[in-house]
Amino acid sequence: LVIEGTGEIYSPSNSYPWKMDKNFDYKNDIKTVIFSEGITLIGNDAFRDCTGLKNVKISNTVTKIGGWAFNNCTSLISVEIPNSVTEISSGVFRGCTSLTSVEIPNSVITISDTAFKGCTSLTSVEIPNSVTEISNGVFEGCTSLTSVEIPNSVTTIGDTAFLDCTGLKIVTIPNSVTTIGASAFLGCTSLPSVSIPNSLNYLSNNAFSGCTNLTEVFYNAKSCYTSSAAEQFAIFKDCDNLSTVII
Repeated sequence: LVIEGTGEIYSPSNSYPWKMDKNFDYKNDIKTVIFSEGITLIGNDAFRDCTGLKNVKISNTVTKIGGWAFNNCTSLISVEIPNSVTEISSGVFRGCTSLTSVEIPNSVITISDTAFKGCTSLTSVEIPNSVTEISNGVFEGCTSLTSVEIPNSVTTIGDTAFLDCTGLKIVTIPNSVTTIGASAFLGCTSLPSVSIPNSLNYLSNNAFSGCTNLTEVFYNAKSCYTSSAAEQFAIFKDCDNLSTVII
């Protein structure tokens, strides 16, 4: 399927041509989508649930990928996002269970909530230093993700950002991060150690709960706030193998 023209691909009623006929499920017949030069926006839900879609080529005139545009495209293996894109909206690639890799260019400023949630085959991702926040649930349930290097442009790691990333073994949190949200790394059962940067001001409840392989924590934060005493005890709840905390 080749999308040609100029401007935005957007349908407020989700009446895209390949989804309009209720008697024929055309969307599942789409294997490849090519966005030609001139397209600037891929609209919300555009190819949601196109379970046969394997390849996507996005032109370098696209600046925004709308919410849930490729949600639940379970056959999509890889996608290259051009350096014209500045925003990846909520849930764009959520549930793309065959997606193994993604290249995010330095033009991207915003990666919104749950953008890659449930991408269970995603093994690697490079977050560019143009991004300032890892939003809520962005990589939640990415069980094949083994390492993440967070750039020093990021100040906030949102709630559930890496929740249940059970394969995650290495995470680098830079000194730019001031906030780690609730359950951000909860259930990362392969994570052996973590270093809390001295820039951190707020560490929320259950941030590292259930990290059952966690054995050591390097706690460099000089002044860190939690909203209640109960939250302080829950931060490393059920980290049964935690034996060393270096302050």
